[in-house]
Amino acid sequence: MSTTVSELEELAVRLKRQYQELDRIVEAMSDSSQDSIDAISEQLSTIKQTEAALRPIREEFRSTGDALPAHLQETTSETIEILKGLLPKLGQLEKTTLDSAKRLFPKIQESVRAVKMQSAYGANRARS
Repeated sequence: MSTTVSELEELAVRLKRQYQELDRIVEAMSDSSQDSIDAISEQLSTIKQTEAALRPIREEFRSTGDALPAHLQETTSETIEILKGLLPKLGQLEKTTLDSAKRLFPKIQESVRAVKMQSAYGANRARS
């Protein structure tokens, strides 16, 4: 019987350490992911502000019927090319994030069930 108890204790301690490590990993991932998300959001906000400021100026220029100077055409074309390259990268980032969440969710559910079972086992042992 003491062997069973010592094995149970060893496995319980191991499981606790594994959950602690999982918690550390998730925290580290969440922190860096949040930093990335914050940086992306901040940059998108800056871009939105610039686009809002540019919109009336662009519309005013178009109303004159003048041709866009070559250096502005070049800048606009370069910006469009950057955006064309950026859109698939953002799409892939979104897909990767969603795929990771889909793979992680069942593992989290399984861990929650294991913790609930362990808690129930502990509560039943305390009553005995």
